[in-house]
Amino acid sequence: IPLSVSNGQPISSSQIRQLLWTGQVSEAAQLLGQLYSLSGTIQANSGRGRQLGFPTANLAVAGAKLVPAPGVYTALVEADELPPATTNQGGWPAAVSVGASPTFATDTDERLVEAHLLDFQGDLVGTRMTIHFVERLRDQRSFHTEIALRTQIAADINELRIRLKSPDEMMAELD
Repeated sequence: IPLSVSNGQPISSSQIRQLLWTGQVSEAAQLLGQLYSLSGTIQANSGRGRQLGFPTANLAVAGAKLVPAPGVYTALVEADELPPATTNQGGWPAAVSVGASPTFATDTDERLVEAHLLDFQGDLVGTRMTIHFVERLRDQRSFHTEIALRTQIAADINELRIRLKSPDEMMAELD
């Protein structure tokens, strides 16, 4: 089978893995021809996201699956128990944090995958979920206070809302 080519260069799995390891999920999606996805079961965690005002669905990812670089991403989520998506993008919009919790000094190198589903209220623990990574918003970093962290999460969510709007939705707001 001939190699697939993008911009005159052969596409390799090593190249795609490198893009994912460095958080370049939108570039990886261009080579894959689809969004990169992780699937797993939502598990209970410490509940810190809920305490901060931004509850998360914590995805248990199989050990062999490549998890993108630590950071905050825009994503679209699918799960059986979710009502229809609020966008025409093909999934429920979510802000996804990948990595440890640097603000709370967790002592693990494990890459946690936590999705805050926009405008969703409910409990999805035990549900199978698929996260489709759209693009990276920013690096993961530590904050000096919970207030600073909450402020940044709110800004991330606002940015996500802007980026996931369709061109028609943006034009309608201008009218």
